[in-house]
Amino acid sequence: MNDTVNADEVFKKIASVLGWSLVFSIGMMCFWLFFLVCADDLVYRIHSYFFEITKEQMAVTHYAAMAFFKMLTTALFLFPWIGLKIVLRRRSA
Repeated sequence: MNDTVNADEVFKKIASVLGWSLVFSIGMMCFWLFFLVCADDLVYRIHSYFFEITKEQMAVTHYAAMAFFKMLTTALFLFPWIGLKIVLRRRSA
């Protein structure tokens, strides 16, 4: 019984960390999108200073990177968080 209680506490802590990581990642994506939509000229000037890139190439690169970031966020934070929530719910029932 004691091992089950300790395991449940560990699962709860891990689920909490995954949940907050998910929230932080979604916040970063929203901030990234906000900058890309509202300050696209500034973002382009910064990137074109370092790289020889057109505005269209920059937009495609950023949107592809955002898609990759969303997939990583989903695979690394959302799915494990849902799985732990299901396990915790079944263990408590």
